[in-house]
Amino acid sequence: MASGMLDIHCKRCGSYVLSYWKEGTGRLVRMYFDRIQAARGEKEGICGPFPTHLTCPNCTHRMGTAVTPEPGRKAYRMIPGTFRRKKSE
Repeated sequence: MASGMLDIHCKRCGSYVLSYWKEGTGRLVRMYFDRIQAARGEKEGICGPFPTHLTCPNCTHRMGTAVTPEPGRKAYRMIPGTFRRKKSE
């Protein structure tokens, strides 16, 4: 999948979680916090300014864990099989 906007949905309950701008091709391994475009509510509304885990707002299923891959840049390391991604229209 090439660069573009993705809608991320919970695989357990199917609810919309957020929209993310993905760069490059390949799997979605990390989601950088500064590329999250729209979340249910606000960016901070996911669970706080930068929550420890990315969870579904509907069923609280954990989909990612907070990491800092580079100094000053926050991201979520995604857990394979816990989310679905669809190209935004």
